[in-house]
Amino acid sequence: MKKKWWFLFGTAVIILVFSMGTVFGSTFGFFEGYPIVKIFVDGKEVVGDVPAVILEGRTMVPVRFVSEELGAKVEWDGDAYAVYIYSEESAGKPDKTWSVTQKGNDVQIAYGQGEHFSQYASLDLNSSFFRIIPPNHTWGTSIVLLPSFWEWGYKHQGAPVTYEYRLDKNDLILSIEGQISNLTAEVELRISPPVDDSISAVASVNVSGDVKLDERPVQSEVFQLLMLSSMRISDKQWDAETAVIGSQKVPIPDSEWIVKPSELRKDSKFGLIGGKSSWQAEHANLPAPSIEIHLEEPFKITGWVTKSEDPNDDNIGFWAGSGEFINDWSYTIVAR
Repeated sequence: MKKKWWFLFGTAVIILVFSMGTVFGSTFGFFEGYPIVKIFVDGKEVVGDVPAVILEGRTMVPVRFVSEELGAKVEWDGDAYAVYIYSEESAGKPDKTWSVTQKGNDVQIAYGQGEHFSQYASLDLNSSFFRIIPPNHTWGTSIVLLPSFWEWGYKHQGAPVTYEYRLDKNDLILSIEGQISNLTAEVELRISPPVDDSISAVASVNVSGDVKLDERPVQSEVFQLLMLSSMRISDKQWDAETAVIGSQKVPIPDSEWIVKPSELRKDSKFGLIGGKSSWQAEHANLPAPSIEIHLEEPFKITGWVTKSEDPNDDNIGFWAGSGEFINDWSYTIVAR
């Protein structure tokens, strides 16, 4: 018997069931005003505490009673309003799946099974900051999903977003939308299940609207497609130990440009390398993740460090940028 999930809305735990060896007989009395139907399993009549009934032309059968008569095991999850049905050979475990829970403006994304779920990602609805962590890591670098840009002497970075989600086979798809200045940004984020010591997501971004971009001394800061936001306040306290562009490691300075404007180059891969500093050792005692971005096409990569002594302050911005407005792009996030 193939394992299935049944999602129910309401308090009645009954579903429409058709199965080899199960026969539903003719009407026999009434239950709560509905005609009762007898149930026979392999030719033998079986009777449960709640009978099968005919409701609007459909035969509705108690899921636990009939499933157990057919040798399956049934579990009820009252929080999710879900019934888990699995056969003996499935080792008593439902398939792993995603869980999405909103607490205030924090969308918590977990993956697991039964009562055992681990959180792997978080979306801040106030800012579009997205964090993703592989197994056995703690929180670190964020990805700013909405574009950042300079307009009328003001830098727009981060904005409130809304979201919807759905499952597509093993993947979780987040559909995220936000308004930043006069631009509307739509982001589809496809998160795949964690594998070994990594987890990945594919982002597709579409931006529409009108914007008057400023001219800036460094062209790549005019329109920033996506930004990595992180912390490094000293050699001992950091979430990001070093930066990487392509295959080249780039030291993170105490302040100002990570890559000097005169040394900018295009690349399709950049990231921030994590690990365990004294900050992680004092708190979660787990390493911060390394976040890699793989763009479909190369852009100029640079970043800025604001000097800080506060370990709770994201003082690093590391981004892929352009001197002009871009309306769509895609990239892959890999967290290790």
